[in-house]
Amino acid sequence: MNKLKLTEGLLLVVFYLAIFSACIAITINFRGLYYYFVWHQDLGSKVGLSNHQLITTYQRLLAYLNYPWVQQLDLGLPTSFNAMHHFTEVKALFFKNYLILAASFPVSCWWLKGLWQKRRLFILITPCYYLLSLGVVVLTLMVTNFNKFFVTFHRLLFANDDWLFDPKLDPIINALPASYFLAAFSLFILLVFISLVGIIGIARYQLKHL
Repeated sequence: MNKLKLTEGLLLVVFYLAIFSACIAITINFRGLYYYFVWHQDLGSKVGLSNHQLITTYQRLLAYLNYPWVQQLDLGLPTSFNAMHHFTEVKALFFKNYLILAASFPVSCWWLKGLWQKRRLFILITPCYYLLSLGVVVLTLMVTNFNKFFVTFHRLLFANDDWLFDPKLDPIINALPASYFLAAFSLFILLVFISLVGIIGIARYQLKHL
């Protein structure tokens, strides 16, 4: 198997960014996952709301995080200054992810089309296997000690402790159980795995039919 050229190496990074950003976008907007936890764990009762009201609150939160024209966030619950600042930082991360997706996805599609036409998709097989192996390691660490994983994740993304909500000041945290975040991270990893396995399958198919 030929070694990747420098240009192909850079395009491979862009390809990975497209996969990651797309899987992130799908995960953070998959409302059904949170709705399941709302009804299954009766989360509304933990913040003094009905489950329908909590779902409406969640929808307002997603609208604030997703839409640039939504500049004010009203959860209908007490919200501290630190919590509002954290949500502002999360909104910025959402838009950075969407920017990465918008920039990397068209380039990746163009590159994959070229590899398909040149019958060179096989160069993706080994890198995808490496990434799958890394994903297994991350998944193992996450499942083994999710609390530590969750804290480390936030330490890497945020330069402050505003994400450490006080339930007395920010009751919304009671409606965001660790089990939900574990499921969300698991969904993201599953989507990445499906994407990589799909690419490997298509590449192997093409390799066998050269």
